[in-house]
Amino acid sequence: MRAFPRRALQIVTLLCIAWALVVQVTGGVVVPVEGVDITSRSPRNAWVIALVAALVAWGLAWPAPLREWRRDARWWRLRAATALGAIRRHWAWLPAGALVAGAAGALAFEWALGRPLWLDEQMIAINLRERSMTDLAGALWLGQSAPYGWLVLQRAAFVLFGDGEPALRLVPALFAAATPVAAFVIGRRWLTPVGATMLVLCVVCGEWVLFYALELKHYSADVLFGLTLPALAAWASEAGTLRDLHRRLVTWWIVAAAGLWVANGALLVAPGCAAALALLTWRHHGWHALWRHAALGLMWLASFALHYVVSVRYTLDNAYLDGYWAFALPPASAGAVETLRWFAGTLEPLAIKPGGSGWGVLFWVAVAAGLIATMGGPRARLGVIVATVPASAFLFAAVRQVPLFERLSLWMVPALYVGLALLADRASRWRDAGRRRPSPLRVIASAAAAVAVLLLGVDLVQRGYGEFIRTSESNHALDDRRAVQWMLQQQQPGDVLLTTRLALPAVWWYGGVPLTGPGGGGALPDGSPILEVGYRRPGPRCREDALAGALAGRRRAIVYFGFRFDDVPDGFDGLLLEELSKLGLVRAVESFTDAGRAAVFDLGVVTDGDWEIPPGFEGPDGDAPPLDGCLDVRVASAW
Repeated sequence: MRAFPRRALQIVTLLCIAWALVVQVTGGVVVPVEGVDITSRSPRNAWVIALVAALVAWGLAWPAPLREWRRDARWWRLRAATALGAIRRHWAWLPAGALVAGAAGALAFEWALGRPLWLDEQMIAINLRERSMTDLAGALWLGQSAPYGWLVLQRAAFVLFGDGEPALRLVPALFAAATPVAAFVIGRRWLTPVGATMLVLCVVCGEWVLFYALELKHYSADVLFGLTLPALAAWASEAGTLRDLHRRLVTWWIVAAAGLWVANGALLVAPGCAAALALLTWRHHGWHALWRHAALGLMWLASFALHYVVSVRYTLDNAYLDGYWAFALPPASAGAVETLRWFAGTLEPLAIKPGGSGWGVLFWVAVAAGLIATMGGPRARLGVIVATVPASAFLFAAVRQVPLFERLSLWMVPALYVGLALLADRASRWRDAGRRRPSPLRVIASAAAAVAVLLLGVDLVQRGYGEFIRTSESNHALDDRRAVQWMLQQQQPGDVLLTTRLALPAVWWYGGVPLTGPGGGGALPDGSPILEVGYRRPGPRCREDALAGALAGRRRAIVYFGFRFDDVPDGFDGLLLEELSKLGLVRAVESFTDAGRAAVFDLGVVTDGDWEIPPGFEGPDGDAPPLDGCLDVRVASAW
């Protein structure tokens, strides 16, 4: 009865000793979490815990501690021998397993750091804060959309764990953590250790898979289901008997029907996989099995219909989203030839983002070669089903239903990585079965495949490492959390806050501004007004006194230059600062990472000197030429 706690305490003792030695050698460890430094600078505490754990373990071995500890030593030697034996038997899989373990640790570390939210995340967070689970059905505020089931999970995390960044990113982190595990399982079933390592390496180091892993969006769920649903379909197609086939088909349709509620990737991957699975089912098991497959598909259709009513139709009918993403679809008037040219022009950009590779043509050629190489072999079903994923992406774009652009296409990236892994797998099996010497053609093809995989793998790792080491103190060159906190500290009764349209969500979220009720979004909780400042080109509607009129009677103005990359032109910062300098004198200036700037102006205190950019405000458009036109000022409101 005492053996388990005694051995657990022995593990604690060893871990504390190891930690004490690390602290002793490194001089201490400091980990910032949400602005708080968690430190371990002295090894004394670790030594004390180790001593206490050892003494308690010794006490649990009483009245014969030496005998019990010798028995424990034999038990540990046996376990170590078993572990070493397993390693010897499966040593070739250790690199893939180590990548999975390393990815889990790195993801947990990044998640705990609590990087500040950026624009899209803030807009989703506002919806989560101000809507109940039932209210999350329907059209979301601020032009956002997400699967309803994913929103429910996020709302539950918000209610249970609060509004901190780690709490809000818990659900995306769990989906992201499951992806390398799924890649390892897929590799164990269908690939050699080389191919499995390549697949895990891609999903762990893929630049944009890594970038969006902790985003407060459904992208990590898209990646997971974009990888697992085709693999599950391949697993179902390999059933040997009708009974086994039926069991596997039920499993696949249940996962597909449930997955579309939490991931757009599950919704978009399923039709192509279902069609390929139907073809393979008919070919290997006949018409009776095909009809059973079709009947089970009714379950998915029912799930989709319900989700369409609850959520999807609001996304498809959203005029704002239609206009925003129109550039990522083939022109509506384009013919077949023009559409093919348009698709050809997207290949290299898609290889870079979201594919994560700078080798545009080589990337796509390698993916296609990997999928084609499976034909006629034991992995043919996997290759056929995986190939339907990128084919579906291009088909959905051709009919103008799903934009083919960057993060919106992230759901097809795992299938492309499977193609690369299959090519690596093929390159590692360069010997001809049943022949003493491999054919020269096979050797040349394998060598070419190996070179391509090596180049692509190194490129993916380099880009992924660059993404991994980015600072956790900013997000998209901004730290809205710290900026809004600073402005609230500077705020005095009667102040007015000015910012651009796409910086408003930062103020609303981190400033605790409710969007419900009359005038929602137009004032801070204490009643201080929030004004949205935009740009208007020269013309009849251009009013030079718009800013002066909006600030009339105000004593101070706080201006925030946050996310302003899509809604105002270069030079806007200078134009707004120049206009404010005509109305008052800058009293405080603060910069936040690369692009965030804020200032406090005392209105009515005007000097006769020439206007200059305040020190510390040299920012993203500091070298931009002067901007003609005028400012457009209005009370902030949600959209």
